[in-house]
Amino acid sequence: MKQDNSTLSYVFRLTLIATLGGLLFGYDTAVVSGAVKAIREFFVVPLSLDIDQAKEVITGYRITICAAIFIIGLAITGMLVRVFGWKKGIIFSIALFVVAAIL
Repeated sequence: MKQDNSTLSYVFRLTLIATLGGLLFGYDTAVVSGAVKAIREFFVVPLSLDIDQAKEVITGYRITICAAIFIIGLAITGMLVRVFGWKKGIIFSIALFVVAAIL
């Protein structure tokens, strides 16, 4: 069974994109998880609040905000792909996510 180079190239690109997506998802999860201690020490400890209650609130807030930003970003990416086409839409959405990460 002979496969042409375009099929192999397509499968390779899909595999590469999926691998990078998994890597970035794991990295983002680690970064967000590492921020909890710094947030707790900077905001909660000086105010003499109950640490356990504040930890629960911060964790819930962090998860909610990350999920909301991700869902909104995906919706915007879908709109950009429809308006500008696949390549330009993805490039614009990457730029959007980079700006959002900096802010």
